[in-house]
Amino acid sequence: MNAMIRHLRLILLLLCTLLLPSCLERHITIHLNKDGSGTIVMDNLMGPIFLAWDEGCGEFPAPDGKKQASRMDRLLSEDIAKKIATELGEGVTYAKVEPITKGEWKGSRTTFNFKNINKLKIGPDTVFGEMDSKYGPDDRKPRKNPAHAIAFDYKAGELAIRTNLLDSDKPAYDLLVPDEPANEKPATVVSKRELSARQKEGMSMMLAGAKASLKLVIAPGISETTASHREGNTITLAEMDIHKFVTNDKVQEQLDALKPQGQAVYFTALSKVEGVKLEVKEEIKVKIK
Repeated sequence: MNAMIRHLRLILLLLCTLLLPSCLERHITIHLNKDGSGTIVMDNLMGPIFLAWDEGCGEFPAPDGKKQASRMDRLLSEDIAKKIATELGEGVTYAKVEPITKGEWKGSRTTFNFKNINKLKIGPDTVFGEMDSKYGPDDRKPRKNPAHAIAFDYKAGELAIRTNLLDSDKPAYDLLVPDEPANEKPATVVSKRELSARQKEGMSMMLAGAKASLKLVIAPGISETTASHREGNTITLAEMDIHKFVTNDKVQEQLDALKPQGQAVYFTALSKVEGVKLEVKEEIKVKIK
């Protein structure tokens, strides 16, 4: 019996190590004021299954022997939020972090202020990649170069946005990990074909309801825009139903086959996948009221 308990605890530890670096739901909203300043609101939420695992992971020490902070502790950490602020662009400052609840989901809402939208450094890695350290604020490694950082050019009530997703013909490996070599496929990536039926079922359960998005809200209002995805004064730059996307084996295999052809080909195909909204136009223009 003791051996079985130890075995189950080991499995739980491995699950915590492998799964908790990713948030199950992340929504980033940039609010732009007329003068070019604004706020960035980042919501991170975990569902019931991840919340239970997160509580269990707190029982295990980190590999270095230190006490392992829970995922929720990290999401609510002011120290981590202040470090994230330095990565979001020049002039971005931490404002506040607060707990939020959405049905059975729980997490954090972190607000940052910025003085000039043209200085922001936000890209797909910001939305879908890991945005907090694995074990605590002291271990956080800053992103050197945000992958495909969006370029904002705002002046006199007119905004131009370049997503920079189609500018590279490099193989589309490690798209969300900017500091890794772009031409090397990670050895830790497991093909969907290598997962057993039971593992796939477990993944589907864990990712149920998982979503991520990056949106831009024009506070004064939009008079006109060339954006592909607009609703009122909100422009969607990226949005993904993670559950629908990750658990679709056919789509995953098709996209994997496109990675060697370059990031432009990959992102164009990704933008057409069901459950995904992705702005891939070379330039989006917005006239502000």
